[in-house]
Amino acid sequence: MLKIANDSKAKNLPKPIVSSRLPKAFSQPIKKMKKKDFEEISEAEEYKKMKNLLSPIKVMPTEHAKLTKALKQLEKLPGKQENSDLYEPFSKARNQGQIILPQCQVQLEEMITLSSLNSQSLNGNIRKVLHAQTLELFAIKQIPISTRDERAHLRDWIGKWQNAQQRHKKLLKVSATFWNSPEGVVSVVMEYMPGGSLKNLIDTCGSLPERQVSFIAKKVLECLKYFHGKGETYGGISTSQVLFTKSGSIKFGLGLSQRLRTKVPSVAADIYSIGLLVLNSVIGDSDLIPSTPSECCAFHSIDPNPMINRLTPIIKDFLCLCLNENSSKRPTAQELLKHEWLNLENYPGPSVELKEVIAINYYFGSGEYLEAADKLLERVCEALKVVILGQHLSKPGDIAIQQFATDLGLPYTTVNEKISKVYTENF
Repeated sequence: MLKIANDSKAKNLPKPIVSSRLPKAFSQPIKKMKKKDFEEISEAEEYKKMKNLLSPIKVMPTEHAKLTKALKQLEKLPGKQENSDLYEPFSKARNQGQIILPQCQVQLEEMITLSSLNSQSLNGNIRKVLHAQTLELFAIKQIPISTRDERAHLRDWIGKWQNAQQRHKKLLKVSATFWNSPEGVVSVVMEYMPGGSLKNLIDTCGSLPERQVSFIAKKVLECLKYFHGKGETYGGISTSQVLFTKSGSIKFGLGLSQRLRTKVPSVAADIYSIGLLVLNSVIGDSDLIPSTPSECCAFHSIDPNPMINRLTPIIKDFLCLCLNENSSKRPTAQELLKHEWLNLENYPGPSVELKEVIAINYYFGSGEYLEAADKLLERVCEALKVVILGQHLSKPGDIAIQQFATDLGLPYTTVNEKISKVYTENF
């Protein structure tokens, strides 16, 4: 029988080294279970506790919004029986095994990398990944961090973003964040936007019509108005942070790398960035924009050329206001939203729809390094076998498989057959 020495030498023994290589929750620590948590409690309280324990990030239930509302009402009714009408939908669904928590924490080891995405950031990289359990697509941004201050700065910004994304639909959703200690890397799991970025769109199509640029600028200004109204600044707005769906909807990215490079973010600097974004979109060449204005603004400091001459006087006025050299004379986001250029009925140039331009970008200039679709599906199926091995998971639903098949560009029957085979062989 092994005995432990009870002398002074035992006290001087070195402590075991615990590896911190595994990714840790970066947003909020997971609460530990206490003794009282194991006591007999109502089912409504148990659901609420487990939801908080399993999710280290702030989430808002979407599919089960009615359930959450009913549970809150139930908690306010003292002495209410468990077979109450308010509680019956939850109890019945749970007994049938048809309900899960509103949103479970995703893990990095559950992700299957599909491709690398073009990133205009000087730091880090972006990968397109597939969540094995749900077949949901995500984008993972990895940013190297060199100092504690940078880490604290990003954690603070991501926390504010998670609060804001629950209230503003145009903000890119952040599902989880992780800190990899040995490598010094922050991994941010974000919503995947198949339409690419405005930067990709400009690189593929060149300059964009004023009609489309005004629509994009208006959506970005609405996001800035929200942040500025909360006393926050974005810092480092660029064409890489404007993201699209295939249907032409716009969402605003976090701008993590740009925010780290921005020394002193301010409201005036955000407005200047909007001017650069609009100017770059309509002329398609950022090299023409001078770094040091010689006139009243950066726009009027550009040498005359055909790209500048074709712009209408009303957009020139908008650019002059945003790019004014005197920061105190730049308007606010709320004032710019009332500008005439953003509210015209008829714009010059072609009346092409934004989704049509995005379709060109998606199929010919998305910048993804994809294999052939059938080979990629085979590789995903092999990876699925490894990830779900021994977990006794059920096959994802038809909607998830259909969305994955659409992204691959393959028939639903082909994808469904191969995915079903993986789960059949696993069990």
